[in-house]
Amino acid sequence: MMVQVFDQTGFGQWVRIVTALVELVGAGALFVPGLTALAALWLGVTMFCAFLAISSFCTQIRAAPSFCWF
Repeated sequence: MMVQVFDQTGFGQWVRIVTALVELVGAGALFVPGLTALAALWLGVTMFCAFLAISSFCTQIRAAPSFCWF
């Protein structure tokens, strides 16, 4: 499903892969004692950007109703 979403928004598939790598690095950093707070902030910003991206394209793609707030 996410492949079709990225195709319809015009972001390209490379953004999907970069997003996955950013999330994996953030998740791994959560287990490093000195990086826990920074990793949580990193993942929070990533999820906020994902929310903005899905919300801005909600009229163009068939997203789950919980994402269609506007």
